[in-house]
Amino acid sequence: MMPVQSPQRVKSHAQAASCRLFFALWPDDAVRRVVYTASRRTVELCGGSPIPPDNFHITLAFLGGFAAEQVDPVVAQAMVAAREVRGASFTFELDRLGHWPGSQVIWFGCRQVPEAVRILARTLRVSLRAHALEFDRRRFVPHLTIARWVKRAGGFEALAPIPWTVDEFVLIRSVSRPGGVDYAPLGRWPLAAAESLQTPGF
Repeated sequence: MMPVQSPQRVKSHAQAASCRLFFALWPDDAVRRVVYTASRRTVELCGGSPIPPDNFHITLAFLGGFAAEQVDPVVAQAMVAAREVRGASFTFELDRLGHWPGSQVIWFGCRQVPEAVRILARTLRVSLRAHALEFDRRRFVPHLTIARWVKRAGGFEALAPIPWTVDEFVLIRSVSRPGGVDYAPLGRWPLAAAESLQTPGF
């Protein structure tokens, strides 16, 4: 197994590495379009830099930044860990806009977080630890970033809830370029229908 990275190394490597790796919830095109349309006016009013709809996601576990020669071994280990994760599909309702001044982002979240997503994130992180893979251990707060470099925000208007049915999680590689960031899914793992995980009655 590869040596475990410290949380400090995960954070510092993310800035100088050739790419970043993380597990995420990855919406389909229909959800991306609705989120973009619903949040466009808010982003314009706040003067932020909008996230392209193709990059919308909710991070489950951020593995860190890696040099080119490190990527393949980490991806291989991460895929083994992901195959051992069992979880149930669930539905989000994205119905809450928020602003984090420190990181200067605006995000979409949900007022009622499904317990299934908390279990998925926790189960995935346990599997990553079991395979000697380090990750950012900050508390999991499900959010979908819609804008960065936001200087001012607040007084968000009420928005209609956006339903999003989640039936898989993905491993993503992100690479920075002069015009932005490219995200590429490297693997996908399905989530079972909730009823199929229940113990049958006798």
